[in-house]
Amino acid sequence: VTNEISPTTTTTTGDNNNNIAVDVYWIDYQGREVHKGTIRRHETWTQYSYLEHPWVFKNAATQQVLLHYIPDRILPTTALDDTRDPNTINNEHPHHHGSSNKITGVHRFSLTSPSSSDSDYCVALHDPILPFPATRYITTTEQAVEWTVRHMLRRAVATQQGGDTNVWNLMVNKYFQNILRQHAAYYEQRQATTKQRNNSDEIDATTTTTNNNAPPTVVVVVDHTKYRRIRIANPIFSRNIWNTPARGLFLAAGFVEHGAYLELGRHDEPLPPSRLDELSQFVALLERWKAQWPLLLNGNTNGSNAGQRQPDGAVDGSGRAGFGVAGSMS
Repeated sequence: VTNEISPTTTTTTGDNNNNIAVDVYWIDYQGREVHKGTIRRHETWTQYSYLEHPWVFKNAATQQVLLHYIPDRILPTTALDDTRDPNTINNEHPHHHGSSNKITGVHRFSLTSPSSSDSDYCVALHDPILPFPATRYITTTEQAVEWTVRHMLRRAVATQQGGDTNVWNLMVNKYFQNILRQHAAYYEQRQATTKQRNNSDEIDATTTTTNNNAPPTVVVVVDHTKYRRIRIANPIFSRNIWNTPARGLFLAAGFVEHGAYLELGRHDEPLPPSRLDELSQFVALLERWKAQWPLLLNGNTNGSNAGQRQPDGAVDGSGRAGFGVAGSMS
């Protein structure tokens, strides 16, 4: 690994929550390790640097490599995640000279001891914005939804598209609410059909008669699979949901990718009442986030316009290490 010159500044803040001291090395332009200091146990390291500059963290006692670190993007600031170095807001950053109006992005993380489930790693990394491994820090549906909404918000800010409330209507109203409505109709119909069968002592699934003179009862089957089996290549779904962070909300709801389709439960069986109760609670959770969305886009959660300035490189593409606009999926 060698260093490359990048014009975008960045601040890295790392907490050493390990029980060992950690040496920090910068990789110079000839690929040599340059010792920059040691983070003692339970102390914090702050480094002012540039995007794409590589770093190495080592066990200070054994020099075992713990982490290779290259800051490759500047994440945009949102109402839920402030990614700005507070020193640069007041023009106190050591890499900013004169009356620079630039705000530097900051990346915060903690080094911790790996758990038994992280036995493949010699150190665990806790990143409050981009947790790794995600399964260690996102363990509930509520956490999965919140993280997805945070990423949706970052994308809306980074792409400067403002976020489309219609996407929320598409998700909540067209898909999730319709699944609940269809199943409500299905179970009501099944209950009515069962009552008719009991009254007529017949067991035919589609046509029942009580005697030769009684008219047949025709059962019209409600399609409970619609909206539970979504063709991923559908242009509207693909453009507005699948190829955006909003995909995470469908995965959090229990949808599973199966070939060319996204499916919730077995498509040849209705969802059981217990699963519908869970889905109903999930929809209520989405409704609460949907109501907050306009405020979040304005950079606040209390109704006042925060007018947040973005860190340099967060929304113009220069803070994404050549992968396009910062914050977009790749």
